[in-house]
Amino acid sequence: MPTIERARAQVTYWREIVAVLCLKAAGLALLYGLFFAPAHRPAVFEQAVARHLLTTPGSGAGDEVTHDR
Repeated sequence: MPTIERARAQVTYWREIVAVLCLKAAGLALLYGLFFAPAHRPAVFEQAVARHLLTTPGSGAGDEVTHDR
């Protein structure tokens, strides 16, 4: 009889491990969807990046920081 109880205990442990891993995967997918999905990424325009990189601070060429969208 102890072998049957031991086998049941092992199956129970594996079920718990699989359940926790599934919950973890679901949680990671939820975090990705909420914070890292492509819908949350800003649009990057080549001309705006070039203009930003080529201007020097205090050069008088528009001291205001503007972000094109």
